[in-house]
Amino acid sequence: MKSPVQLKTPETQLDPNHILALHNALITRRSTLDNLLWQAPVLSLTAQAFLFTIAFDNDVKPLYRVASGLIEIVVGLLSWQLFLRHEAGERKASIDLEAFENSHFGGTVHYRPILPARGVGRVRSRKIWTWCLFFVSLAGLIPILECSGLHLWPETTAETPSSPPTGGSAIAPDAPADTAATAPTTLPDR
Repeated sequence: MKSPVQLKTPETQLDPNHILALHNALITRRSTLDNLLWQAPVLSLTAQAFLFTIAFDNDVKPLYRVASGLIEIVVGLLSWQLFLRHEAGERKASIDLEAFENSHFGGTVHYRPILPARGVGRVRSRKIWTWCLFFVSLAGLIPILECSGLHLWPETTAETPSSPPTGGSAIAPDAPADTAATAPTTLPDR
């Protein structure tokens, strides 16, 4: 049985409808992979943020903090690997689409322009996201290390406003004595 789509050879030409169908399929595949590429890290970071609220809460039992840290590391590394896979798939789909357009249409509109940029703008977002996803994944080690007894930074305590000494007045010590009037114990009826 003959395949409905034949490769372009010197003797035969593809039906223009087949060419357009293949072109649309390649565009859809590239677009789908591009969407997946950016959706996975966003969903992963949302899950990691939830796990971080547990892992960094000092009021939570250490077992739960360690478990949340471990789960955060696993989720982070899995999303990092998934991001790399989606990026490779999207890159391959882009190359296939460009080759198809060049071959059948004599040029391409789906190319990656090289934008003149300076500073951080020169670095592709994918590189930045790749490394950020990796390092955010490793942040799950912090509660694990803290619960193991290793203190990564000095303990700080929140200072509370001091209350007046027992038996004393809440009026400032340098206030004149005549301003220390006593408040009525009952309110007048109206």
